[in-house]
Amino acid sequence: MRKKPTAQVSIQLLEALFEEFEIWSKVRDGRLISLPLPKKDVPSHHYPDALSRIVKHSLPNGKHVATSHRIEATDGTILHEDAKDFHLQEVCLWRF
Repeated sequence: MRKKPTAQVSIQLLEALFEEFEIWSKVRDGRLISLPLPKKDVPSHHYPDALSRIVKHSLPNGKHVATSHRIEATDGTILHEDAKDFHLQEVCLWRF
């Protein structure tokens, strides 16, 4: 399988794309399935007793739409989240 073309974009553009395509609202209301990548959790440097996670967001059919970085408290509360990459058709846009 051929690797998807990628392009680096600013965090501002990536966050604007997440807003434009309603990624955050789709994550919150369950239209996207959000699963932490296995074995990628590490303790957060900025929040005591919290985990830093990489989270993959997919459509119900399994198509990968976006990835985010999430800091989650031990009770499951999301303390911080930001965009990591966005898959638009056959191109992956990722922040630098």
